[in-house]
Amino acid sequence: MQTLRPPRDVTISVAGQTITARPTIPDDIQAIIERTTH
Repeated sequence: MQTLRPPRDVTISVAGQTITARPTIPDDIQAIIERTTH
């Protein structure tokens, strides 16, 4: 049986790193991701 990520997970590739971001991600982590992607 294959293990699949929940549909709501979003995979973000930043600088070659893969980050799995969930809707319930903490604000501080979200801020870090936003600084990295913008």
